[in-house]
Amino acid sequence: MCGTCAGLLVFGALSDRFSTQRLFVGSLVATCASSLACAAASSIEALIALRTLQGAAAAAPAVFAPAILKALFDKARAVRAMGLLGSIESLAPALAPIAGAGLLLFGDWRASFFVLAAAAGALALLTTLAGQIPQVGRRARSGYVVLLSNVTFLRYALSQAFVLGGLLTSSLACRSCWFGRSAEHLVTSSLCRWVQSCSSSPQPTCQRAS
Repeated sequence: MCGTCAGLLVFGALSDRFSTQRLFVGSLVATCASSLACAAASSIEALIALRTLQGAAAAAPAVFAPAILKALFDKARAVRAMGLLGSIESLAPALAPIAGAGLLLFGDWRASFFVLAAAAGALALLTTLAGQIPQVGRRARSGYVVLLSNVTFLRYALSQAFVLGGLLTSSLACRSCWFGRSAEHLVTSSLCRWVQSCSSSPQPTCQRAS
C-alpha cells in the first residue's frame, strides 16, 4: 500500500516531463521484473521490500488511465468507460484473494507472482508493438501544495479514498468467508514451509489452528 501511494505521486509528477508511452511501458516492465524478484525472495524482509517496490512500479496505469480514456473517447463514451474502469477497480480487492487462493491449488506462494510477471510482460510487449497510447496533457506547474488547497479536489479524493479503504478493509476481514478455511490453510501452510526453508535453524512445525 505504501509503495502504491508513493508510485501514484511519482508517476503523477513524471507525467508532466516524460512521454506517457514510455512511462506506461516502463511501469509494466518494472512490474514484471519486481514480480519475478518477489518470487525469488530469500527472506520475508526481502519479500516485503520487493512488494513495496512492486506496488510503486504498478501505480502508473492508475495515474494515466482516466486521461487516456478522455483522449480516446468523446465525453459520453469516456464517462461510460470510466464507470466501467471504476467497477473493475472496485471488484479487484474482492476477487484478488479468491484468485490467489485458487493459484495455490496449482503451485506454491510464488505462483501469483509468476502470473503477474507474465501478464505485465505480455502487456508491455503488446503496448510497445501497438504504440498508440495518447500523450497525457501537460498540467500547469503548480505542485501538490496548490492541489491540496483545492477544496473540490479534496472532496473527490477523500470520497474515493474512503470507498477504496472500506473495500480493502472488508476484503481482508472477510477472506475466510470468501474462500473458506481450507484455502486459508493453504496460504498459511505455504508461507510456513517457505519461512522454514529460508531458515538454517530448526523451526517448529506449522500446524493448522483448530
